[in-house]
Amino acid sequence: HVSDAISSYIELLAAILGIMITVVAIVLQLAAQRYGTRLIDLFLTHTVNRLYFILLVCSLLYALFVIFAIKDTFFPFYAVQTLLGLTLLEIALLAPYFLFVFKLITPTNLLMATQEKSKASATLATNKQNYVNLKKYQAEVALSLEQAADPALNAITQGDRNLALMAIDQIREMVLDYLLLKKRLPKMWFIVSQEHFIGITSEFHKEICDTKQWVEAKAFIDMRLIFEKSIESMPDGVNAIAYNTRIIGEAGIKIRDD
Repeated sequence: HVSDAISSYIELLAAILGIMITVVAIVLQLAAQRYGTRLIDLFLTHTVNRLYFILLVCSLLYALFVIFAIKDTFFPFYAVQTLLGLTLLEIALLAPYFLFVFKLITPTNLLMATQEKSKASATLATNKQNYVNLKKYQAEVALSLEQAADPALNAITQGDRNLALMAIDQIREMVLDYLLLKKRLPKMWFIVSQEHFIGITSEFHKEICDTKQWVEAKAFIDMRLIFEKSIESMPDGVNAIAYNTRIIGEAGIKIRDD
């Protein structure tokens, strides 16, 4: 009878795990189509998500271990009690976890995480011990700028004014964070691969490397795409780009960025 009961536990744990994977996959796919693929990276790297899925998988594996440990002459009482506690914990955390996921995939969290990733990569690049990873940090900064621009482009297409303006402002904040760190970066940082700049000439690529402005150029190229998209259907986007371009320029003058 105990084995039958634990078998039911295994089915319950497997059902919870299946429901979690299904719901999260659907929600992430729908949100990523609107806000960009950076959302998936944010979800997978978050500690809470990892811990909860580890709890689900470990509980299921533990239940399998317990059911095979039961013998006619041996009953693992404390192991069964532990399994019961894990099951109750999973069910109790189910609703709070769904609430956490829905809050996590909001565009505000996505854009903030993108900005923090860009700033962290640029900060790491200022450390001499990390010079061997400069290409990795360059790619992360370039990708972060693209991932901030994607929600703006999608929002303009869907007529979401607030999200578009929020994403444009976030690009500005990322550039401002970078300008504060720029003078601490090594010379090798400013020599970047052309693979991060699709559609530009080799002459322009050489120019932005020689003038140490490839990050700013990357941001303004993304802003130009948003600008072209905004002209058709969102004048506020044009105003936001003009305003933020001025703010970036004034910040460059203030820190004497040559």
